Amino acid sequence: MLDITACPGTDTCKLGIASSRGLAAELTHQLGKRKAELPPEVEGLRIKTSGCFNACGQHHVADIGFFGSSRRVGSHVAPIFQVVLGGTTKNNAASFGLSMGKVSPQDVPTVVQKLTDLYTRERRGAETFAEFTQRVGKGRIKQEIDPFDKLPDFTARPDYYRDSRQSWEYFMSTGVGECAGEVVTQAEFFLEDADRLLFAASLHLEAGRLEEAAATAFEAMTKAADGILSTKGLLRSDNYDSVAEFRKQFSEPGDFLPMVSDYYFRAAEEGPKNLSSEQAHQRVEEATLFVEEANGRYSRMGGALA
Repeated sequence: MLDITACPGTDTCKLGIASSRGLAAELTHQLGKRKAELPPEVEGLRIKTSGCFNACGQHHVADIGFFGSSRRVGSHVAPIFQVVLGGTTKNNAASFGLSMGKVSPQDVPTVVQKLTDLYTRERRGAETFAEFTQRVGKGRIKQEIDPFDKLPDFTARPDYYRDSRQSWEYFMSTGVGECAGEVVTQAEFFLEDADRLLFAASLHLEAGRLEEAAATAFEAMTKAADGILSTKGLLRSDNYDSVAEFRKQFSEPGDFLPMVSDYYFRAAEEGPKNLSSEQAHQRVEEATLFVEEANGRYSRMGGALA
């Protein structure tokens, strides 16, 4: 557990969104202070962190994984990490973890302690962490993470708007253009709703409701698309086609990662029916990446206004 895997992240990688090395260093420091207290079943857990969703740090096959993202709150942008649970390296990485929520790097050590304490208290026999998370269910584990989902206001806690082990603000403050206030509110509302739908999709998947999982994952992608489309002045009351407008406004101009755009288009084309368990799982994973890229695109828009 004290040998945390981390990719270069923002230290040297141009694709990095958050400092995975900084997070790993801080987490190692905090866990090291508790080393004598760690029970054997916790010491053996694997923690892996990536600076973005490209998974160079192998967060998707960790017991507890993190990958870097960002969240814009008004005129400020903060680094955050998606919490990924339930992955395993066994049997040729037979199962990838799914996102359980987002937390600030400031709160990651506390979140890890809460998750490991829960595992220690409620583990049955020789259960692995992946087996444990599957048995207790995502809803129960989400309760441990939910208190850390919201970011404090910048004026109250500016440290939450800095990356791990960095003393400067993650992004410079951005100005607000004429009539931009309502657009910002609309975009953030849609993106938050997309996160909620992603978790609902994972609950459907856990319960074996494959069609509902796939349909909800697609709905999450559409909400995220609508969020960034709102920055172009489009309103849902215009009754536009989300897929067609996203293609026109973001995919064709090259303003969104092509591979991730394709996830949305393929989901729209294939629909939610007649998917295997593995295909439904993949749909939820791809929806997570799409929503994260939408969040990143929205954050970069803010930076461009500075």
